[in-house]
Amino acid sequence: MMLLDSCFIIKLFFNWLINEPDAACDAGWALPLLISDLLMLENQIPFVVLTKIYNIYTFGCVDPRSHAHEDYRPSFLTLAADILHETCKTNVERAPKVPEAGVTIKHLLHLFYLLFVPAPEYALTPRQINVNTKYKESRTNCFPLLQKRNHREFPGSSKFSQKNESPRVIKSAIELKEYGVILKKKEKFASFLDISFERGILEVPRITIEGCSRSRLLNLIAFEQCSGGADVDPIKKPLSSYAVFMACLMNMSQDVIVLEKAGILENNLANSEEGAKFFHQVRECAHIDFDNHYLKQVFVEVVEYCEAFWPKHRAKLRNDYFSSPWTIFSLMVAMLVLIMTMFRTIGFILTTFLKKY
Repeated sequence: MMLLDSCFIIKLFFNWLINEPDAACDAGWALPLLISDLLMLENQIPFVVLTKIYNIYTFGCVDPRSHAHEDYRPSFLTLAADILHETCKTNVERAPKVPEAGVTIKHLLHLFYLLFVPAPEYALTPRQINVNTKYKESRTNCFPLLQKRNHREFPGSSKFSQKNESPRVIKSAIELKEYGVILKKKEKFASFLDISFERGILEVPRITIEGCSRSRLLNLIAFEQCSGGADVDPIKKPLSSYAVFMACLMNMSQDVIVLEKAGILENNLANSEEGAKFFHQVRECAHIDFDNHYLKQVFVEVVEYCEAFWPKHRAKLRNDYFSSPWTIFSLMVAMLVLIMTMFRTIGFILTTFLKKY
Protein backbone atom coordinates (compact mmCIF):
# COMPACT_ATOMS: atom_id res chain seq x y z
CA MET A 1 0.00 0.00 0.00
CA MET A 2 2.83 2.41 0.85
CA LEU A 3 4.60 1.60 -2.41
CA LEU A 4 1.43 2.08 -4.45
CA ASP A 5 0.61 5.44 -2.79
CA SER A 6 4.21 6.63 -3.20
CA CYS A 7 4.17 5.86 -6.90
CA PHE A 8 0.87 7.73 -7.28
CA ILE A 9 2.26 10.84 -5.54
CA ILE A 10 5.50 10.83 -7.54
CA LYS A 11 3.68 10.37 -10.84
CA LEU A 12 1.25 13.16 -9.94
CA PHE A 13 4.07 15.56 -9.02
CA PHE A 14 6.12 14.65 -12.08
CA ASN A 15 3.19 15.20 -14.46
CA TRP A 16 2.71 18.61 -12.88
CA LEU A 17 6.42 19.39 -13.42
CA ILE A 18 6.52 18.49 -17.13
CA ASN A 19 2.98 19.84 -17.69
CA GLU A 20 1.74 16.48 -18.97
CA PRO A 21 -2.04 15.97 -19.18
CA ASP A 22 -3.36 14.38 -16.02
CA ALA A 23 -6.93 13.76 -14.93
CA ALA A 24 -6.17 15.02 -11.42
CA CYS A 25 -4.43 18.19 -12.60
CA ASP A 26 -6.67 19.14 -15.54
CA ALA A 27 -9.77 19.74 -13.44
CA GLY A 28 -9.20 23.05 -11.65
CA TRP A 29 -11.19 22.02 -8.58
CA ALA A 30 -9.63 18.57 -8.26
CA LEU A 31 -5.99 19.42 -7.55
CA PRO A 32 -6.58 21.57 -4.43
CA LEU A 33 -8.81 18.87 -2.97
CA LEU A 34 -6.24 16.21 -3.80
CA ILE A 35 -3.44 18.23 -2.19
CA SER A 36 -5.58 18.71 0.92
CA ASP A 37 -6.07 14.93 1.03
CA LEU A 38 -2.31 14.38 0.68
CA LEU A 39 -1.75 16.73 3.63
CA MET A 40 -4.03 14.86 6.02
CA LEU A 41 -2.09 13.68 9.04
CA GLU A 42 -3.36 10.09 8.77
CA ASN A 43 -2.32 9.87 5.09
CA GLN A 44 1.37 10.65 5.53
CA ILE A 45 4.11 8.50 4.00
CA PRO A 46 7.72 8.74 5.25
CA PHE A 47 9.51 11.38 3.20
CA VAL A 48 12.57 9.16 2.84
CA VAL A 49 10.45 6.56 1.06
CA LEU A 50 9.13 9.12 -1.43
CA THR A 51 12.63 10.47 -2.02
CA LYS A 52 14.19 7.07 -2.68
CA ILE A 53 11.45 5.99 -5.09
CA TYR A 54 11.68 9.36 -6.86
CA ASN A 55 15.46 8.95 -7.26
CA ILE A 56 14.89 5.48 -8.76
CA TYR A 57 12.26 6.92 -11.11
CA THR A 58 14.62 9.68 -12.31
CA PHE A 59 17.73 7.42 -12.32
CA GLY A 60 19.36 9.75 -9.80
CA CYS A 61 19.65 12.57 -12.36
CA VAL A 62 18.47 15.46 -10.19
CA ASP A 63 19.43 19.09 -9.73
CA PRO A 64 21.86 19.71 -12.62
CA ARG A 65 23.53 23.12 -12.73
CA SER A 66 21.19 24.63 -15.33
CA HIS A 67 17.39 24.46 -15.41
CA ALA A 68 17.64 24.60 -19.21
CA HIS A 69 19.48 21.30 -19.27
CA GLU A 70 17.50 18.66 -21.18
CA ASP A 71 17.88 16.19 -18.35
CA TYR A 72 16.88 18.64 -15.64
CA ARG A 73 15.16 16.94 -12.74
CA PRO A 74 14.69 18.83 -9.47
CA SER A 75 15.14 17.00 -6.23
CA PHE A 76 11.96 15.66 -4.70
CA LEU A 77 12.27 18.20 -1.88
CA THR A 78 12.39 21.11 -4.35
CA LEU A 79 9.59 19.65 -6.47
CA ALA A 80 7.30 19.08 -3.49
CA ALA A 81 7.99 22.58 -2.12
CA ASP A 82 7.19 24.17 -5.49
CA ILE A 83 3.92 22.27 -5.85
CA LEU A 84 2.79 23.05 -2.30
CA HIS A 85 3.57 26.73 -2.82
CA GLU A 86 1.76 26.83 -6.16
CA THR A 87 -1.37 25.03 -5.03
CA CYS A 88 -1.57 26.49 -1.50
CA LYS A 89 -1.23 30.23 -2.03
CA THR A 90 -0.59 32.36 1.02
CA ASN A 91 -0.55 36.09 1.69
CA VAL A 92 3.24 36.20 1.31
CA GLU A 93 3.93 36.58 -2.40
CA ARG A 94 7.55 35.48 -2.26
CA ALA A 95 8.29 31.79 -2.56
CA PRO A 96 8.84 30.07 0.78
CA LYS A 97 12.37 29.14 1.73
CA VAL A 98 13.07 25.49 1.01
CA PRO A 99 14.52 23.72 4.06
CA GLU A 100 18.23 23.03 3.89
CA ALA A 101 19.54 19.62 2.90
CA GLY A 102 20.54 18.82 6.48
CA VAL A 103 16.98 19.17 7.79
CA THR A 104 15.23 15.84 8.25
CA ILE A 105 11.75 15.99 6.69
CA LYS A 106 9.36 13.46 8.17
CA HIS A 107 6.60 13.65 5.56
CA LEU A 108 4.75 16.07 3.24
CA LEU A 109 2.73 17.62 6.06
CA HIS A 110 5.97 18.31 7.94
CA LEU A 111 7.40 19.99 4.83
CA PHE A 112 4.22 22.05 4.44
CA TYR A 113 4.50 23.14 8.07
CA LEU A 114 8.13 24.22 7.67
CA LEU A 115 7.27 26.18 4.51
CA PHE A 116 4.23 28.09 5.72
CA VAL A 117 4.49 28.28 9.51
CA PRO A 118 7.73 30.16 10.17
CA ALA A 119 8.69 30.39 13.82
CA PRO A 120 7.95 33.91 15.13
CA GLU A 121 10.22 35.78 17.49
CA TYR A 122 9.06 34.62 20.88
CA ALA A 123 8.90 36.96 23.84
CA LEU A 124 8.94 34.58 26.79
CA THR A 125 9.04 37.24 29.49
CA PRO A 126 6.53 40.05 28.87
CA ARG A 127 7.82 43.52 29.57
CA GLN A 128 6.25 45.42 32.40
CA ILE A 129 3.22 47.32 31.13
CA ASN A 130 2.46 50.57 32.88
CA VAL A 131 -0.85 51.74 31.49
CA ASN A 132 -0.90 54.70 33.88
CA THR A 133 2.29 56.03 32.27
CA LYS A 134 1.35 55.03 28.72
CA TYR A 135 -1.80 57.15 28.65
CA LYS A 136 -0.65 59.91 31.01
CA GLU A 137 0.16 62.35 28.21
CA SER A 138 -3.20 62.01 26.45
CA ARG A 139 -5.14 62.41 29.71
CA THR A 140 -3.11 65.44 30.77
CA ASN A 141 -3.63 67.28 27.49
CA CYS A 142 -7.39 66.70 27.36
CA PHE A 143 -8.61 66.81 30.97
CA PRO A 144 -6.25 68.37 33.54
CA LEU A 145 -8.54 67.30 36.38
CA LEU A 146 -7.71 63.67 35.66
CA GLN A 147 -4.09 64.27 36.69
CA LYS A 148 -5.06 63.76 40.32
CA ARG A 149 -6.71 60.38 39.75
CA ASN A 150 -4.77 57.55 41.36
CA HIS A 151 -3.73 54.22 39.89
CA ARG A 152 -7.03 52.61 40.89
CA GLU A 153 -8.69 54.11 37.79
CA PHE A 154 -6.73 51.50 35.79
CA PRO A 155 -7.89 48.23 37.32
CA GLY A 156 -5.84 46.03 34.99
CA SER A 157 -2.69 48.11 34.79
CA SER A 158 -0.50 45.65 36.68
CA LYS A 159 -2.64 42.56 37.28
CA PHE A 160 -1.14 40.38 34.57
CA SER A 161 2.34 41.89 34.78
CA GLN A 162 2.67 41.14 38.50
CA LYS A 163 1.40 37.57 38.18
CA ASN A 164 3.43 36.99 34.99
CA GLU A 165 0.47 35.26 33.36
CA SER A 166 -1.61 35.84 30.28
CA PRO A 167 -5.37 36.19 29.88
CA ARG A 168 -7.10 33.34 28.12
CA VAL A 169 -9.34 35.47 25.90
CA ILE A 170 -9.51 38.92 24.37
CA LYS A 171 -12.59 40.78 23.24
CA SER A 172 -14.05 40.24 19.78
CA ALA A 173 -13.46 42.64 16.89
CA ILE A 174 -16.68 44.61 17.33
CA GLU A 175 -16.09 44.90 21.09
CA LEU A 176 -12.50 46.06 20.58
CA LYS A 177 -13.78 48.93 18.44
CA GLU A 178 -16.08 49.97 21.28
CA TYR A 179 -13.06 50.03 23.61
CA GLY A 180 -11.07 52.28 21.29
CA VAL A 181 -8.86 49.65 19.65
CA ILE A 182 -8.17 50.32 15.96
CA LEU A 183 -8.09 47.18 13.79
CA LYS A 184 -5.70 47.61 10.89
CA LYS A 185 -4.37 45.41 8.11
CA LYS A 186 -0.62 45.00 8.40
CA GLU A 187 1.07 46.03 5.16
CA LYS A 188 4.60 44.76 5.79
CA PHE A 189 4.99 41.40 7.47
CA ALA A 190 7.25 38.38 7.40
CA SER A 191 4.39 35.88 7.77
CA PHE A 192 0.70 35.73 8.66
CA LEU A 193 1.81 35.18 12.28
CA ASP A 194 3.29 38.68 12.48
CA ILE A 195 0.65 40.29 14.75
CA SER A 196 1.43 43.43 16.74
CA PHE A 197 -0.33 45.84 19.11
CA GLU A 198 0.95 49.33 19.86
CA ARG A 199 -0.71 52.55 21.03
CA GLY A 200 -4.20 51.16 20.59
CA ILE A 201 -3.62 49.84 17.06
CA LEU A 202 -3.94 46.09 16.48
CA GLU A 203 -2.24 45.16 13.20
CA VAL A 204 -3.02 41.76 11.69
CA PRO A 205 -1.85 40.46 8.28
CA ARG A 206 -4.57 39.75 5.75
CA ILE A 207 -5.81 36.16 5.62
CA THR A 208 -8.12 34.35 3.21
CA ILE A 209 -10.46 31.63 4.44
CA GLU A 210 -12.17 29.15 2.14
CA GLY A 211 -13.40 25.59 2.10
CA CYS A 212 -10.06 23.81 1.75
CA SER A 213 -8.34 26.13 4.26
CA ARG A 214 -10.11 24.51 7.20
CA SER A 215 -8.78 21.03 6.45
CA ARG A 216 -5.21 22.27 5.98
CA LEU A 217 -5.22 24.33 9.16
CA LEU A 218 -6.70 21.46 11.16
CA ASN A 219 -4.02 19.07 9.95
CA LEU A 220 -1.22 21.59 10.53
CA ILE A 221 -2.44 22.18 14.08
CA ALA A 222 -2.81 18.43 14.63
CA PHE A 223 0.80 17.96 13.51
CA GLU A 224 1.88 20.83 15.75
CA GLN A 225 0.05 19.36 18.74
CA CYS A 226 1.63 15.92 18.42
CA SER A 227 5.13 17.07 17.45
CA GLY A 228 8.08 17.99 19.62
CA GLY A 229 11.79 18.43 19.56
CA ALA A 230 13.59 21.06 17.52
CA ASP A 231 10.95 21.29 14.78
CA VAL A 232 7.98 22.36 16.87
CA ASP A 233 8.33 23.39 20.49
CA PRO A 234 5.44 21.71 22.34
CA ILE A 235 5.08 24.78 24.56
CA LYS A 236 5.31 27.54 21.94
CA LYS A 237 2.79 26.40 19.35
CA PRO A 238 2.55 29.41 17.01
CA LEU A 239 -0.24 28.15 14.76
CA SER A 240 -2.35 26.98 17.70
CA SER A 241 -1.85 30.35 19.38
CA TYR A 242 -2.84 32.11 16.14
CA ALA A 243 -6.03 30.00 15.89
CA VAL A 244 -6.99 30.90 19.48
CA PHE A 245 -6.36 34.60 18.76
CA MET A 246 -8.47 34.62 15.58
CA ALA A 247 -11.26 32.66 17.27
CA CYS A 248 -11.42 35.39 19.93
CA LEU A 249 -11.62 38.11 17.27
CA MET A 250 -14.28 36.31 15.21
CA ASN A 251 -16.91 35.51 17.80
CA MET A 252 -19.98 36.21 15.65
CA SER A 253 -20.96 37.30 12.15
CA GLN A 254 -20.68 41.02 12.96
CA ASP A 255 -17.02 40.50 13.86
CA VAL A 256 -16.40 38.96 10.43
CA ILE A 257 -17.90 42.06 8.78
CA VAL A 258 -15.70 44.34 10.91
CA LEU A 259 -12.55 42.42 9.93
CA GLU A 260 -13.57 42.46 6.26
CA LYS A 261 -14.03 46.24 6.34
CA ALA A 262 -10.61 46.60 7.98
CA GLY A 263 -9.04 44.58 5.14
CA ILE A 264 -7.81 41.87 7.53
CA LEU A 265 -10.10 39.09 6.33
CA GLU A 266 -11.18 37.80 2.93
CA ASN A 267 -14.13 35.50 3.53
CA ASN A 268 -14.76 33.15 0.59
CA LEU A 269 -17.22 31.00 2.53
CA ALA A 270 -21.00 31.06 2.07
CA ASN A 271 -21.72 33.89 4.52
CA SER A 272 -20.52 35.71 7.62
CA GLU A 273 -21.94 33.06 9.93
CA GLU A 274 -19.79 30.41 8.28
CA GLY A 275 -16.79 32.72 8.56
CA ALA A 276 -17.40 33.13 12.30
CA LYS A 277 -17.53 29.33 12.72
CA PHE A 278 -14.29 28.79 10.76
CA PHE A 279 -11.70 29.51 13.46
CA HIS A 280 -13.91 28.20 16.25
CA GLN A 281 -13.87 24.80 14.57
CA VAL A 282 -10.11 25.05 14.08
CA ARG A 283 -9.59 26.24 17.64
CA GLU A 284 -11.24 23.12 19.11
CA CYS A 285 -8.05 21.06 18.67
CA ALA A 286 -5.65 23.94 19.45
CA HIS A 287 -4.39 23.61 23.01
CA ILE A 288 -1.75 26.08 24.21
CA ASP A 289 -0.03 27.11 27.42
CA PHE A 290 -1.54 30.56 27.98
CA ASP A 291 1.37 31.50 30.24
CA ASN A 292 3.92 30.76 27.54
CA HIS A 293 2.95 31.32 23.90
CA TYR A 294 4.11 33.74 21.26
CA LEU A 295 1.01 35.98 21.38
CA LYS A 296 1.03 36.29 25.16
CA GLN A 297 2.30 39.86 25.03
CA VAL A 298 -0.44 40.87 22.58
CA PHE A 299 -3.12 39.30 24.80
CA VAL A 300 -1.84 41.13 27.88
CA GLU A 301 -1.53 44.53 26.21
CA VAL A 302 -4.93 44.36 24.51
CA VAL A 303 -6.71 43.39 27.75
CA GLU A 304 -4.96 46.09 29.77
CA TYR A 305 -5.67 48.70 27.11
CA CYS A 306 -9.37 47.82 27.22
CA GLU A 307 -9.39 48.06 31.02
CA ALA A 308 -7.77 51.51 31.03
CA PHE A 309 -9.97 54.50 31.87
CA TRP A 310 -9.34 56.94 29.04
CA PRO A 311 -9.30 54.84 25.81
CA LYS A 312 -12.81 53.39 26.14
CA HIS A 313 -14.36 56.74 27.14
CA ARG A 314 -12.56 58.47 24.29
CA ALA A 315 -13.88 55.81 21.90
CA LYS A 316 -17.44 56.26 23.24
CA LEU A 317 -17.14 60.03 22.78
CA ARG A 318 -15.88 59.55 19.22
CA ASN A 319 -18.54 56.96 18.33
CA ASP A 320 -21.42 58.93 19.83
CA TYR A 321 -20.56 62.46 18.74
CA PHE A 322 -17.90 62.34 16.02
CA SER A 323 -18.93 59.33 13.93
CA SER A 324 -20.46 61.42 11.09
CA PRO A 325 -20.75 65.06 9.95
CA TRP A 326 -24.36 65.18 11.18
CA THR A 327 -23.48 64.16 14.73
CA ILE A 328 -20.65 66.70 14.77
CA PHE A 329 -23.04 69.39 13.54
CA SER A 330 -25.61 68.39 16.17
CA LEU A 331 -22.96 68.56 18.88
CA MET A 332 -21.83 72.01 17.77
CA VAL A 333 -25.44 73.27 17.73
CA ALA A 334 -26.06 71.81 21.18
CA MET A 335 -22.90 73.42 22.55
CA LEU A 336 -23.86 76.76 20.98
CA VAL A 337 -27.32 76.59 22.56
CA LEU A 338 -25.74 75.68 25.90
CA ILE A 339 -23.29 78.58 25.73
CA MET A 340 -26.06 81.02 24.78
CA THR A 341 -28.20 79.71 27.63
CA MET A 342 -25.33 80.17 30.05
CA PHE A 343 -24.73 83.73 28.88
CA ARG A 344 -28.43 84.53 29.19
CA THR A 345 -28.52 83.05 32.69
CA ILE A 346 -25.44 85.04 33.74
CA GLY A 347 -26.88 88.19 32.21
CA PHE A 348 -30.18 87.68 34.00
CA ILE A 349 -28.40 87.16 37.32
CA LEU A 350 -26.25 90.28 36.84
CA THR A 351 -29.25 92.38 35.82
CA THR A 352 -31.26 91.24 38.84
CA PHE A 353 -28.30 91.90 41.14
CA LEU A 354 -27.76 95.44 39.75
CA LYS A 355 -31.46 96.35 40.04
CA LYS A 356 -31.54 95.12 43.63
CA TYR A 357 -28.48 97.11 44.71
